[in-house]
Amino acid sequence: MQDLKRIRPVAAADYFNRNAVIAFVSGLLFNILPIERKHICREQNPLDDLRESLKKGESLIVFPEGTRSLTGDVGSFHTGIAHLVKEFPRVPVVPVYLSNMGRALPKGEFILLPFICEVNVGEPVFPQGSKEEIMSILRQEILKLRKEASWGN
Repeated sequence: MQDLKRIRPVAAADYFNRNAVIAFVSGLLFNILPIERKHICREQNPLDDLRESLKKGESLIVFPEGTRSLTGDVGSFHTGIAHLVKEFPRVPVVPVYLSNMGRALPKGEFILLPFICEVNVGEPVFPQGSKEEIMSILRQEILKLRKEASWGN
């Protein structure tokens, strides 16, 4: 069983580091890997920290849409996930679909609300191809899991 300290949810720095208390709790309880969503340039590429984590053998929890859906719909993916898949082709991608999270943890909130949620986990995949093909493969895997979800759809 993998050490929980080696699992890093990737999260928006502007949200999870917005004040010292939230940053401390997010780091201590969830071991988040905060990434910048603003002022992105070649010198400040948010993927650099993700690459370093993967090189250290850490597992990343990535939300390729970059946000939570209030409706359960699957939005468009950012290309960062495809860049990582191309650079680390031997690292499996395990697709996951979370049902009802928009109600349990609404946007802008930090405290979980008492709603039933469901986690559907797919089989590991090793997508190949162009960035667009990789994102399409991953999106299709998530959509399959969404169809299997019994809650919140």
